[in-house]
Amino acid sequence: MRYLYTLILLFCATVLSAKNIYLNTGGASLWNQANAKFFVHSWNTNGDYVDVRMSDHEGDIYQVNIPDDYDYIIFLRMNSSATQVGWSPEQGLWNRTGDLLIPSNMNSYTISGWGDKDGYWGQYGMSQDVNTPDTVFYLNTPYWNNVNVYAWNGETNNTWPGEQAHKATYRILDADVYYFVSYKNQYTYCIFNNGNEQTGDLFWTSGKYYCNGNWYTRTELEAMTNFPKPHYSSAVPSCCPDVMLQAFYWDSYQDKYYGNTRWATLLPQAEELSSYFDLVWLPPSALSSGGTGYIPETTPIVPGVPDTPLNFSWDVILFLGLLSLLYAIYLRRRVNS
Repeated sequence: MRYLYTLILLFCATVLSAKNIYLNTGGASLWNQANAKFFVHSWNTNGDYVDVRMSDHEGDIYQVNIPDDYDYIIFLRMNSSATQVGWSPEQGLWNRTGDLLIPSNMNSYTISGWGDKDGYWGQYGMSQDVNTPDTVFYLNTPYWNNVNVYAWNGETNNTWPGEQAHKATYRILDADVYYFVSYKNQYTYCIFNNGNEQTGDLFWTSGKYYCNGNWYTRTELEAMTNFPKPHYSSAVPSCCPDVMLQAFYWDSYQDKYYGNTRWATLLPQAEELSSYFDLVWLPPSALSSGGTGYIPETTPIVPGVPDTPLNFSWDVILFLGLLSLLYAIYLRRRVNS
């Protein structure tokens, strides 16, 4: 009888020390196609590991039970004839994630692309109202001190500026990554902001990273050697390290003095010019030409005189100052003699 109690206690301890992990395969457009099977390889810091096939849970979501002290996991997509974990196409492997650390407060991983890093963690099964975690990411290229997410679709996630986004533990292209998780999948639009500056109204694009005007997967961003060029719909953010070409249109074009440099000639060169600058700003045409933009200051045109102001360096200014001083000394000595 004592041994029976011991076995019962050991069984209860085993059950209590296990945890459920869920995989959202991303639907038929991603992993859940071609009758694929799903496995996990999970391990702890002691070197213990388990290889387990995941079971159907509901829809595109699969579930597996692993020991509670196993903090690392790899999800594997295998072909329909696979019976165990394989690590090569010859062993039935189609796709896999990278080595993932299981967050202490999350239990569900969602596939968002075909790369081994295209996915994100969330929480599944919190209540009857909770569906698959829905996450958007923001690459903080304006280098804001904080990032908020204002989201809506009939109802909002809060009053402006929304809720503060979470800072990820990794960086991409030397910029911080922020993310916001919705557990009700109710949002269609969102705005990233820091309370003062903001993006435009964006379509909520689950599982992707917003950076400089477009949504990208993590794999796409990490394959880049530099940030994609930004497209600002309003003011350029503060602390912006970009170099900008600022172009103007004016109605005082005269071929005799300016040559062939008018607006119509500049526009076809925009693509070539853009390769040398991070930003190209072409404001609306001037008010004086019937446009809606700025009011230009006009300067009388003098034939033969350049309209570009002289731009002396400090070395030239110091040299001229020294030359003036020497000339003054020379004149003084000449007067005294």
